[in-house]
Amino acid sequence: MKGRRRSDKFVEPFVVTTEDGMRFRCSVAALGRESDPRWVLLDSDGAQYVGPSVEPDKSHEAVEKLIRDWWRGMKAEHEQPPATQQETPTAQPEAAPATQDT
Repeated sequence: MKGRRRSDKFVEPFVVTTEDGMRFRCSVAALGRESDPRWVLLDSDGAQYVGPSVEPDKSHEAVEKLIRDWWRGMKAEHEQPPATQQETPTAQPEAAPATQDT
């Protein structure tokens, strides 16, 4: 492949199954002028995620642990209820009692 250094190891895409049963097809993509290689994950529904940075150990076991840890963190981040601002009810002026002129 043109542009690939000999020291670069090519990583074939493979599948990682997370603890909650999500299956991701994982491949490497270089982002930011190829200075930040990241794992790109494609789930079974076709949703694509930019995952964690690629680490030196690209063995299946190491990547599987990396992706599982990343996915656990993503789920925890999205499952936390957003901080809500307590709304203070606006004071409604009380209606004056109706008076009858006699």
